[in-house]
Amino acid sequence: MANPIDHYISGPNFECQLSPVDQVTPPIYSRRILIFSNPQQDQDQGVKALKHGLQGAVNEYPVLAGRLGLTASGWSVTKGHARLRVRELDLDFAQLEESNFAESNFPADLVSDLPTFATPREEWHVCRLQANFVTHGLLLVVSVHHTIMDGYGIAKVIQSLARYSRLDGLPNIETTPVRWDRAFMPVTEQNGDIKSLRAYSFVSERPNIGPTSQPVVTTTFKISKERLEKLKTDASPCEGWITTHDAVNALCWRTQAKARHRAGLISATDLARFAFPVEFRKLVEPPLSPEFTGNAVLMTKTGIKVKDLLGNSGLAYAAQSIREGVKDVDQEYVKNFISVANSQVKPGQMVINLKLEDRHTAFGSTSYKSFYHGDWDPLIGKYRTMRLASGVTGEGMSIILPALEDGSWEVTVTLEEDQLGYFMEDEEWRLYTA
Repeated sequence: MANPIDHYISGPNFECQLSPVDQVTPPIYSRRILIFSNPQQDQDQGVKALKHGLQGAVNEYPVLAGRLGLTASGWSVTKGHARLRVRELDLDFAQLEESNFAESNFPADLVSDLPTFATPREEWHVCRLQANFVTHGLLLVVSVHHTIMDGYGIAKVIQSLARYSRLDGLPNIETTPVRWDRAFMPVTEQNGDIKSLRAYSFVSERPNIGPTSQPVVTTTFKISKERLEKLKTDASPCEGWITTHDAVNALCWRTQAKARHRAGLISATDLARFAFPVEFRKLVEPPLSPEFTGNAVLMTKTGIKVKDLLGNSGLAYAAQSIREGVKDVDQEYVKNFISVANSQVKPGQMVINLKLEDRHTAFGSTSYKSFYHGDWDPLIGKYRTMRLASGVTGEGMSIILPALEDGSWEVTVTLEEDQLGYFMEDEEWRLYTA
């Protein structure tokens, strides 16, 4: 395995005042592994295309070449550079494909060089790419600091990388930077009420939720189009409506609770909790611009008794509870959040409390199901699928990946190692994912 080679990309000057939502977002890197096949691989030309793509993306989104650090007033970003790291891995695309690109092939410290949390004592690149060349393929890890962008913004960055990676036409990469003024977020003079923000708490110091008792396994399951339709029907409550996304998350939450109950980690009388983000771009008035790539998601949390979640109607109860939680996030919720965030005595005092109140809270991520991978230069390869790195996502997650061409969905779950067998054995889970 050759030593990695780093390439640094600079961009235009910019100013970016981070919003209260940005400041409370966990200081983590959001990583996506884009997987390409390329039987006619030319690594030198592939690197050239990637550098061209990163330069174009930085010109379009100058903050990608930023340097993030923590000051007395919170996180701030100044001009720096983006980085592309190139390395070769002793992996074969055909073997990866045969395993359905199992996450066990992609430990985080192999495919990227980033910590889970960006420590306040250091400064960090806003954006790092790592191009891992394998035999007849490429694992391109796109890492963007979550303080700067949410999933919607990162998806737009990936499309920009793809668009400007094409060398055949050498498109003009002199673009008009998107708007980075985040002061137009909803503002209110009202006093905030943190009790109305169930997924947030004030803390005196950075919390330590402690290690899990077992290693955390990251694995992906497929749900066919036909079984998605059946799942939505089966999970629909007698009154009201749900989305397919609600139904998939309900299935994951219920199956995780079954596994925890069988492992003796929760009892029938406990309250089972599920936390998840809700995007508010279109929920506020006026709506945020489609070009707004900063953080525009807030967390919320719902809960039902374990005995009800595991009962005969538990799937529908879970889906209905999730849908009601989604509807709770409206313009008043956003305004209240901003008021509470602005009332912090010191930066970092307000945190997402997913694992603080209950170690066994399950949580979902924003969905990638509508993600469009972009039109990459053939020198890079043919885009095949997306995966998440193993070992960096907390236990108890369910993450819906981009929809496949045949209409099926993939869902990634994270579990403590000794609970994976319960998942695989669960009859209801197998009914939808087999």
